[in-house]
Amino acid sequence: MKFLKIFNTRIDSEELLEAIKSHWEWKVILVKHHWAKLLPSLLFTLLSLWLLALIIYIINANINDWNDLIFWWVAIFYIITTLSWTWFAVYWIIDKILFQINEKKKYIEDAEIANKRKKRFEIFLRRSTGIFIFHILFVVFNSSVPFIIDLTWRWNTTAPIVILILDFLFLINVSVVMYRIIDYEMNFWICTPDSLKLFKQTWILSSDVSDISPQSINIIKYNRKWLLQALFHYWSISLYTDAEIRNGWESNIVLNYIPDPKNIVKKLNEILGKS
Repeated sequence: MKFLKIFNTRIDSEELLEAIKSHWEWKVILVKHHWAKLLPSLLFTLLSLWLLALIIYIINANINDWNDLIFWWVAIFYIITTLSWTWFAVYWIIDKILFQINEKKKYIEDAEIANKRKKRFEIFLRRSTGIFIFHILFVVFNSSVPFIIDLTWRWNTTAPIVILILDFLFLINVSVVMYRIIDYEMNFWICTPDSLKLFKQTWILSSDVSDISPQSINIIKYNRKWLLQALFHYWSISLYTDAEIRNGWESNIVLNYIPDPKNIVKKLNEILGKS
């Protein structure tokens, strides 16, 4: 799936397949962030249920007594759009978390596995984009209602304003979840005997790729810090290059949210010929 020919959701599986063709499967690994990075996305997704309950309560208190049909039309719209998006987002996040937990190796060596995992990600993006656009149209409609119909004698004007604010909060919530999931899914790195490529998707239409040669890497080590990282078993990996050693820098290449860093560092050293 490509968006404007720039956002390629399968760049990781394509790059992994290309690397395997050149170096064989056992000499290539693809590493993604630890599942703990998805926990804020899960919390933001569940927040949409709280916004839904608040919106339904407000329209029930202000519209139901005035027009039962309009109440059910509006309520059904919010329930269907919010619950359908929330359910799929939670399902995708939980599925990702369980997949990584159940895998013995915390890195990917098979391009086919990486490619199969992309289908649900693409469905999530399509659904989220559709819900986002649908709600924008609904916000525009809600904003225009007071100018078309005089509701001041039937409906407290505070209620539609509050609903509009909650609508905007829902749109912000969807945007935050999309950003965090794209950040999780599209940021990865691939190691081969010839290079260590770091891929960072800064947003849908922009990305950065760093290609580090094995000859420039002197030290690869992982850092154990903080109780939360120890609890979820993820740390950061630091890469020390020739320039950093000569200038006495701590490091300027730090890879965060790395699952099972001890074995991944061991595998990196093996592939790059540092062990």
